[in-house]
Amino acid sequence: MYFADLDPTSGSLHALKLVPLQIKNFRLCIPARQDIEWIQQTLDGTCHQQFGTRVIPDSEGQLVVTGPRAGI
Repeated sequence: MYFADLDPTSGSLHALKLVPLQIKNFRLCIPARQDIEWIQQTLDGTCHQQFGTRVIPDSEGQLVVTGPRAGI
C-alpha cells in the first residue's frame, strides 16, 4: 500500500511511504520480517540505481522513499 504526501498547489511529491502487505487465506497481513527486508533491499537497489533515491525501513515496519528525486 502506498501513501503519497503531495503539495496541493504544485502536485510535487513531499513524502512517500510504502506499507508491505501480503495476502494469506484471502486476508491482508503483515509479511514476515525477512520478506519485508527482501522487498526493501530489492526496491532500494532499483530505486537508487535508476532514480537516485533510497528506500529505508522506519520504526513501524513501513518503507520510506528518500532522496533527491523523491522531493524529500
